[in-house]
Amino acid sequence: MAKVKDFLSVLGTEEYISTSRISERLGVSRDNVRKNIMRIRSYGYNVETKRGRGYRLLERPDRLYPWEIEAYLTSRRIGRRLIYKESLASTNTYAYELARRGLEEGTCVIAEKQTAGKGRLERSWFSPEGKNIYISILLRPQVSLSKINMLPFACSLSVAELVEKASNLRPSLKWPNDVMIGGKKLCGILLEISSLKEMVNFAIVGIGLNVNMGEDDLPPNIRGIATSLYMETGVKYDRAKICGVLINTFEKYYEIFLKDDLYLIRSLWEEKAQIRGKWVTLSDGTGLITGLCHGLDIDGALLIITETGTRKIYAGDLRN
Repeated sequence: MAKVKDFLSVLGTEEYISTSRISERLGVSRDNVRKNIMRIRSYGYNVETKRGRGYRLLERPDRLYPWEIEAYLTSRRIGRRLIYKESLASTNTYAYELARRGLEEGTCVIAEKQTAGKGRLERSWFSPEGKNIYISILLRPQVSLSKINMLPFACSLSVAELVEKASNLRPSLKWPNDVMIGGKKLCGILLEISSLKEMVNFAIVGIGLNVNMGEDDLPPNIRGIATSLYMETGVKYDRAKICGVLINTFEKYYEIFLKDDLYLIRSLWEEKAQIRGKWVTLSDGTGLITGLCHGLDIDGALLIITETGTRKIYAGDLRN
């Protein structure tokens, strides 16, 4: 049976195509063609009809439909199954439940908006509709709990590479899971795992990437600390393309992670973060810690040389 993407593939943007021609090319009835044209329009596609000539696609909606993203996928493992929702409380929560039911590795949950988006340390993630990318990736790496903490660092590298490919921007990385532009947050990453003894059962990597959000979209409490690709460049981006390339680049770094090349991930992350050898102050939930950063440990901890010795910090907020 012909799918939406099949009908879209035969609808030209320059020339008209008749009902009978679509029927022949897709092997469906004329009535089926008419019903699917109505269906396509219901998704927000602007399809023009001209008597005696047929149909022509005038405009595609800015939506993260799976068939739009699939046009840009080159990945083999990640994104083979895309689950799209107009709205979810949290893509991570939804993906976590799917993982518990046994869905395959590489499944991606994508939403146009989140009503209870998750950030790190039980914070919320601002998720307006139709502006950004909210995606959670289901993974089943056969690794120990001691290694899984390096996965968000691999993910942040993939986001940084995507941003560099899509724009002239040069993002920096902030420990433990933020992608920054000019000191403002462009992207956040959230890792949630299920474990069995000392091994990972499954992992959910959630990515919130600010794409076409404008400053007027931001609530007052995060103005000045959050940004987007649009806010930095003045360009509106094809979110489906950005999402597809993000999946491709994520798979690249996930493969490095699976090969147990954690030292390479650490080296690449430190190069982007530019934090080794700098004085830093961070809050670990119990107080402030100030010292000389000795870089990233192989388990994802930040190494801080203080007056009392070297400390390994696994969770906290960098103040500078």
